[in-house]
Amino acid sequence: MSIFKRVAVVTLVSVLFLPTSDQQSQAAVMLSADDGVIQTVPDINTFETWGGPPEAFNMEGMEVTAHFASGASETATWGGVLPTPGGAAQGTIGNWRLENLTQATHTFGSPWKLSYSGSAQGNLVGFSIDGFAEFANTGVPTDAVAFDRTQPSAGTVGSAGGRDFETGATANINVRYRDAVDSLADGLPLQRDLYRRLDAKFEEKIVPKWRQLPEDQVGENIHSDIDWRRSMQTEDRQAVADDFISDGRPIVGVRWWGSYFNPEDHPKQDPDSRSYVPEVEDGFLISFFDDDPAGSTLPADLAGSYIAPADSVRISPTGMIGWDGHPVWEYEVELPETFLDHAGPLATENSFDEVADTEYWISIAAEDGHRIDPDTGKAENTGDPERSAPFWGWHTSPERVDNGLFIDDAPVASNVFMPGGEWDYVAWDQVPQFHIGPNDRPYNMAFELLTLDPDSVGLDGVLATEFTFFQDTDIAQAVPEPNTLACLFIGLIGMVSARRRQQA
Repeated sequence: MSIFKRVAVVTLVSVLFLPTSDQQSQAAVMLSADDGVIQTVPDINTFETWGGPPEAFNMEGMEVTAHFASGASETATWGGVLPTPGGAAQGTIGNWRLENLTQATHTFGSPWKLSYSGSAQGNLVGFSIDGFAEFANTGVPTDAVAFDRTQPSAGTVGSAGGRDFETGATANINVRYRDAVDSLADGLPLQRDLYRRLDAKFEEKIVPKWRQLPEDQVGENIHSDIDWRRSMQTEDRQAVADDFISDGRPIVGVRWWGSYFNPEDHPKQDPDSRSYVPEVEDGFLISFFDDDPAGSTLPADLAGSYIAPADSVRISPTGMIGWDGHPVWEYEVELPETFLDHAGPLATENSFDEVADTEYWISIAAEDGHRIDPDTGKAENTGDPERSAPFWGWHTSPERVDNGLFIDDAPVASNVFMPGGEWDYVAWDQVPQFHIGPNDRPYNMAFELLTLDPDSVGLDGVLATEFTFFQDTDIAQAVPEPNTLACLFIGLIGMVSARRRQQA
């Protein structure tokens, strides 16, 4: 298999301020760390970092820098004199403010909030925090804030574990910890769980660019599934494909809808994560094809294939029922979470880079029989009994109409097998449908193609936009005056190149 290593990311979703996995609005966080200039401290006094009264303002003196689309930046110092119970740092460019939301609550139990009212400098595109910039109101170098990470779980003595940056908003953000903090009191080597600086950079959101949505009580599921083991021996069942017209923006994710022939195969909700876990499919095969230049309204050459492990596909119930009586489920995956199985000039690990005003075809099929490791892409036989009958179907959608004209072709299906190292699609033909649309035309397939919206980076300041997140901090005691850390963070640099993005 020509599968490449995928980008490792951390994905978090939220209800209010508490991260869960049961929401369609999702936020993507990419975490990285750089030891930088190691800051040694005599001891870590406490992991109970308070933003405001009745305890002392432990975070007082931190420097917070806001970065704007224009390239301008502004630095403000965290203090306890602003009209917010948990302390804050507030700037003048666009009236931005970073604050701790709850009085008398530790940072690990209370969200932080970044708000912005907008200015001529454009969107607020990132921020950075320096916990060691100043040490106390008195000017005596005694306390400093260290950002505490989740791993290692034990970590520096006195830090009591930690909690990585997590967001409760529909945004995508790169987060980098810089300048590791080493406690001399614990006698341990550098644990790499405490850092002096936190740099955060917003990324584009993911938005739909081609939409063929399902409707309640309309359409049916058309089986589009394969048993990997059978496909290695013979042409196994079918995979369905539908066409679309490109607008030139890269496809970075796909959302689609489908259902199961057997109610026992419905995904089950995990009681801990609340996410839905598939019962039958081990992944999905997503492929793109060129259009037949001969005008046969069929797919032509394979332009790219992606294997989406079941663990990477987000599944949620829709509450809709198809014309066939099957409950309709929603699925979503971003291409950086998949493994590139067939590369090409347009197919890369992170996106399918289509050409504008060109017709393509997309095929989506559930796969059973081989579990795909979400970290390595290695396919392993599950040992389950082979499935000789269809188990999953792609749901249909009302026809796509533009200005009263039908602008795309009817869906088709192909037999699929793997004679060698790649999936092979053979004998495309129009797929039969029992529930026919108006004008006796077959329905299309229900899917959305997702792309990046460059105008969505950061906070735009409209109606005082906000961004909330969690981040543990610890207090370093008796910090000596630093003499090796003269270079303060000026801009967001060296962020990780792979990016996970969120739908709008």
